[in-house]
Amino acid sequence: MNQIANIKDIKTILIDVSEKINEKNLQEFTYNYLNLKKIDYSKNDLLYSKYLEQSKKYQITIINKKYKYIIPDIFIVYYYDKKDINTYDLFITEDFFVLYKNMNMYYFQELNYSISDTELKEYIFRKLDIHIDNIFQIEKKILLEYKKDFNKDKNKKEVLNLNIQKNSNFNIYLLFLISLLLISVYYFINSSFYMEKENSFIKEKEVNHKYKVFYKEHKFKALENDFLLMMEELEKYKLSLESFEFKEKKVHMVVNSLKKENLYLFLELHKNDVLKNKIEYLEYENKYKVVIDVQLSK
Repeated sequence: MNQIANIKDIKTILIDVSEKINEKNLQEFTYNYLNLKKIDYSKNDLLYSKYLEQSKKYQITIINKKYKYIIPDIFIVYYYDKKDINTYDLFITEDFFVLYKNMNMYYFQELNYSISDTELKEYIFRKLDIHIDNIFQIEKKILLEYKKDFNKDKNKKEVLNLNIQKNSNFNIYLLFLISLLLISVYYFINSSFYMEKENSFIKEKEVNHKYKVFYKEHKFKALENDFLLMMEELEKYKLSLESFEFKEKKVHMVVNSLKKENLYLFLELHKNDVLKNKIEYLEYENKYKVVIDVQLSK
């Protein structure tokens, strides 16, 4: 049985980020992005995310689970008899190209048109911020030899799958334990927590009051749909609205979250409406804050 996915069997997506995502949040980030962009995948698919540090991007790879490897992996064969090579090597076939960094597969892409080596080098530099050291043109005969040698390798690594469903019974049990712990903590610190909660409630009332004034002033201008939708999205991505200000069909918002990945997803959703944004980490509160200026559509 063929366990190597050919380039036509592979779907890839490239995502811009500001920094590398924490490994423990990578699965959730990948799921959320695919759902946000309405990209189809199923439980029978294998998902793999690779961080491209030079260009601060993630390449998400989607293949059917019947495959354990992808065709770009086979070029590791070239390095079997080599050691300590610290170069960017570009392998070009008839249908795709593969970039290896320091003897490890780094990036790949299908080729749907003819392109010269010089043009491809320039394209990779603009897209990935990488200068190519070596270029290898791979004919079909060599590709088949690489594939044959790769299949013989008993130590070859399978693609790491992010699309693993967690055991529901364990989750229920874990949720039960967490609930017990939270109840215990609540009763233990209830007296000291009361004032903090009350202050938070007052602040939330102020924000809600501003929103009600905003809604009342502009309900006849058909702006409420934009803003209500934005409020739903904030809730969907578990973001807290700290403050907002409306001026000249623009909304100035301050939003915070415990996970910066959720902020990325919200900004990606509104990338055509956001005029400017700034993300910062509040170390003393252990959360992320973003200041956003949004242009309403109407």
